[in-house]
Amino acid sequence: MGVYEQSIQRPFTNLKKLLIGFLFNIIPIVNFIAFGYILKGAKLSMKNNFEMPSWEKKGELFINGFYAFLIQLIYLSPIILLSVILFFSVLKTFIKSIFITRQDLLIDLVKNLVTENLGLFILILMLSIIIIYITPLAVLNFISKNSFKHGFDFPVIFKKAFTGKYFIAFLVVLLYTFLIYFLLGFIPFLGSIIASFIVQLTSYSVYGAIFNKI
Repeated sequence: MGVYEQSIQRPFTNLKKLLIGFLFNIIPIVNFIAFGYILKGAKLSMKNNFEMPSWEKKGELFINGFYAFLIQLIYLSPIILLSVILFFSVLKTFIKSIFITRQDLLIDLVKNLVTENLGLFILILMLSIIIIYITPLAVLNFISKNSFKHGFDFPVIFKKAFTGKYFIAFLVVLLYTFLIYFLLGFIPFLGSIIASFIVQLTSYSVYGAIFNKI
């Protein structure tokens, strides 16, 4: 059985452990334990082991989950900063435009919003795609080395990122993510939480399995 099939099946091989994951994932802050568990699964996948890991050493799971979250946040910080700048730029453009008294106010408003902010919007979009693409590898490099600083080992991360195997895995994970959220989206509130845990456990299982092969 291939990596993708085993990764997709993994969450459902032990429903008790899966349910525990849902419960931890619901509670803010405590959900770092759930993330740490996901990374524990990814580390097993690096050894071609797709069993559901144990929920032992929850303190260690919490720390690993928190550090991984921090790595993600640091990678996302340029996008957050640029988004704040874009927000105030759009607000400034809007305030300037509301003083226009001509009848084609709406047309002028849209035109000004596009011309004055399009470059920044494109920059944020492109940067978001790159960061979303490489961040899982940064987290995996951290967990594989048990060292926070290795989450920022850019030569290793970029070398692994721009390979055919990782690109295909990313596309498969992206498609799987859309599918799971679509299927569970009809469940109010809990649907997204359940989908989040399943998707992350499966995704990091896939990425973990190919991490040492790229």
